[in-house]
Amino acid sequence: MKLGAVMLAAVGIISLNGCSDIDDNYDEIVPESYYTIISFKETGVQDVFMSIADTDYDREVPVLKGGLHTDEIVEVMVETPNQAWIDENYNDKQGSNYKVISASMYRITDYHLKIGSGETGRSVHVIFDAPKIYTEMQKAENSGKSLVLPIKIATASNTVRTDKDVVILQCNVSPAVIGFDMEKMTVKLPDHEPISHAEFVVQKSGDIAADVRFEVMSQEYLEENYGVPSGINYRALSPEMYSMEETATIEGVTEFYSHSVTFNVDKIREASGNGVMVLPLKLVSLTAGAEVSRGEMLVECNFHEYTLSAMSDKSAWNIVYGTPSMPYGRFSNIIDGLEETSGWYSHICEGWPGYQGLGNPYVVIDLGSRVMIGRCGVQLAWSDGWYDTNPMAVEFYTTEQDYLDPGLTAAESKQLIAPDSDSNFDDDFMSLVERARTYDSSVNWIHIATLTGLSQTQECNGVMKVAVPESVLSAQYRGQYLKIVLIPFPAAQSLADRTKISEVYVDRVSAIDGESL
Repeated sequence: MKLGAVMLAAVGIISLNGCSDIDDNYDEIVPESYYTIISFKETGVQDVFMSIADTDYDREVPVLKGGLHTDEIVEVMVETPNQAWIDENYNDKQGSNYKVISASMYRITDYHLKIGSGETGRSVHVIFDAPKIYTEMQKAENSGKSLVLPIKIATASNTVRTDKDVVILQCNVSPAVIGFDMEKMTVKLPDHEPISHAEFVVQKSGDIAADVRFEVMSQEYLEENYGVPSGINYRALSPEMYSMEETATIEGVTEFYSHSVTFNVDKIREASGNGVMVLPLKLVSLTAGAEVSRGEMLVECNFHEYTLSAMSDKSAWNIVYGTPSMPYGRFSNIIDGLEETSGWYSHICEGWPGYQGLGNPYVVIDLGSRVMIGRCGVQLAWSDGWYDTNPMAVEFYTTEQDYLDPGLTAAESKQLIAPDSDSNFDDDFMSLVERARTYDSSVNWIHIATLTGLSQTQECNGVMKVAVPESVLSAQYRGQYLKIVLIPFPAAQSLADRTKISEVYVDRVSAIDGESL
């Protein structure tokens, strides 16, 4: 075999192996007379894919130094031939239709490379201005033409391999780039709702409409590409756990597109505990010219964790106003901390003789400070069987208003919530009731929970509590006031003409997902 052939074969091996392999020992490959030769790692026509979102797109063009003498310092100069050169060497000979881009559409960081001792190569960095190239592509005069930038090794201090000294960078600029706006998002599912709706966002650059399809990764793909690398046991949602439209059109002027997905909370809850439940999505472009940049996203489905603390110290609690109580069952009994008391007996309920049209019994309690309520409760009757006064339901409300003032004097407030008689309320007393009710209707009360399923039986005696639903907790209402409304049984079903609760309980949210409030 001739020396030249050996040299070319060696260079071919070097080029295929890349820069990282040039430091190998070539004593067994080429004769000692072979010194140093310079070439591009990749030659011929090379596609450069960009988008108009790439203001400065950096394309690296590696220059290799091969041979035995890798300790030699090599000087290399590159150049960018003009249109006449590309016509003579390509268009006229091959019938191609290449057009060289102007100097305003690119810059080269350094035309002069110095490959130092022990180095196997250096790279030419070409910085393309993608928006300018895209504008040039749209001109009618360039229809059917390929915009290119030829780069040639002009000179070197050592031998240049003439069949590996030119690369043609062919510019392809996409008019739009689409992708998920994040690689991972977390959805907190409600505790007491069967379904939950969420939205994920697709970002688009470029003023063209793009059709897209949303695919779901297989469990095998999820494990291989996410579970194993991260060490997290991801579990892909099965089809019955979610629903969403599989395709969408992102209009040309839209930069951020929101896509809805509905989660079957009950199904996800049933399957949770065996790993981290995720909806693993893939984004596929259905429009030519719209490239995908961030094409995968994990939608992690979690449930909030709320830490509750009982408000056992009620010394700062106070009754603000409410409907009348019976003389022998005062409002103060429901916040005295004593369960074995007579409690609060409400006025005579609708349908019974002596009913004064007062509506459902209610009371407004000042809790002494702003809290996020996580659970409410009441003591119904007590152990000796006084179940006949149990309400049919108990409603709980809060408000984020800073201060409640029904405009009553201290004497009027005392008279309203602790009347001397439970019947034959005179006009003055009823005016107090109406003033309080009118003011109460102006308060922005937020319904947070309802205690239901009660009965007038011994089994319903005792402490009954209800958790505030996660759908309400997620709003993180913080209020200083608690309104309790008793819903009596209809007169035809009720065993007594009034309702009663003996004590009120409130558990506040002290932490959300481990973060203290």
